[in-house]
Amino acid sequence: MSKFQDEIVELWRTDKSHNYEYFSQVENLADGFWTHGEAFYTLFEQLDRRRIVEIACGQGRHTIRVPRDYDSLLALDTSVDAIAEAQKRYGDIDCIRFVVSQDGSSVPAEDGSQTAIFSYDAMVHFEPLTIHAYLSEASRVLRPGGKGLFHHSNYDKNPTGRFTDSPCWRNYMNKDLFAHFCSRHGLCVLEQVEIDWGGEKKLDCLSLFQKT
Repeated sequence: MSKFQDEIVELWRTDKSHNYEYFSQVENLADGFWTHGEAFYTLFEQLDRRRIVEIACGQGRHTIRVPRDYDSLLALDTSVDAIAEAQKRYGDIDCIRFVVSQDGSSVPAEDGSQTAIFSYDAMVHFEPLTIHAYLSEASRVLRPGGKGLFHHSNYDKNPTGRFTDSPCWRNYMNKDLFAHFCSRHGLCVLEQVEIDWGGEKKLDCLSLFQKT
């Protein structure tokens, strides 16, 4: 467990409102996701980033770390305040478009128009049905052969309870259920890496998948 992961866990536990302040606090805690040699970056490098979508971008703390070799980057979040801040800070980058997600489960892009889709440090809190919906959208917007990389919960010990009662607020999910969802949407899982987080063994998972 790295220091930056410990800090994220503590911030999430103390900011119960999950509000605008939370986004500001975690702004500088994204380094570990973009460190060469770490699983996050190693898998991310397998994406064709020419036309890429980011799910749950917040204020853009991961968006701005994406290597600037893309033609377009569509960044989505349900928080109006977070998108407004991201737009204010990075809106002058012509190839990035920040959009408020109206329903929290769809991607405003044309069928087969994107080469990659990813989400870091947010989907771990999503309901399984929301992840299912985003995988359906990933299948729709990705080109054949396009890949996705989702950082999701691997915690399946509290299927009927509230996610706020689970370690690090992880929602119900595991790598096998994720793979099952992929299979129902014409997506093939290429690699899954289980990750320790917040002192919990294999609490999270990174899943790399491809549109067949």
